[in-house]
Amino acid sequence: MALLAAAACGTNAVQSSAGLAARAAATPATSPSDMSPSEMPPSDMTPAPSGSESPSQGPSMSQQDRLTKIGDAAAAAVPDTTVTSLELAENGKAWKVSVVDDEGTEHTMRIDAETAKVITGPTAEQDDATEKAEYLEMAKAATVAYDEAAEKAMAEAEGAMVTELKLENWQGKVVWKAELRTPEGVKKKVMIDAAEGTVITPSPKATPTMESTG
Repeated sequence: MALLAAAACGTNAVQSSAGLAARAAATPATSPSDMSPSEMPPSDMTPAPSGSESPSQGPSMSQQDRLTKIGDAAAAAVPDTTVTSLELAENGKAWKVSVVDDEGTEHTMRIDAETAKVITGPTAEQDDATEKAEYLEMAKAATVAYDEAAEKAMAEAEGAMVTELKLENWQGKVVWKAELRTPEGVKKKVMIDAAEGTVITPSPKATPTMESTG
């Protein structure tokens, strides 16, 4: 009797499994597109917000911001000084920057164009008393700082970048003399009144640089 009961149970189990398989085959598979939002399986990936940037890239820095960063680094290297000159050097890899202290002494240094870190210097120049007096006079007269002068110069030559900015005496005025280069390699010059911030000379007729003429 026990053997008959076991055989009967085995037969029932086989029939039950066969019935389940048949029903599964008769039921069409549900694709993700047929599912309602509540039935969709959770995703392990969270989409990035629209407009976000890759952390490795970060926001791009404008030429104005880069120039300001370079000037600020120079001023920090020699506290209580005025930035009087910035010149792009080493094929754009560095800036040669000069600052003047409250005694008229000029300090020069080279700053990495990418990291804004001081590469060499600062070095105090051995100028005579006349030169120091002139530097100090120009620094005091320049109520328009280098970054504001650069901004005004670039506004006169849209799309151009500053390659040199220097404080000079010009016809009895203290001016910022700016040299710029357009994306096409054209060189332009602009002068800004260092006391009033007005444009003294608009950008003159563009002239190709040596690089652009080959």
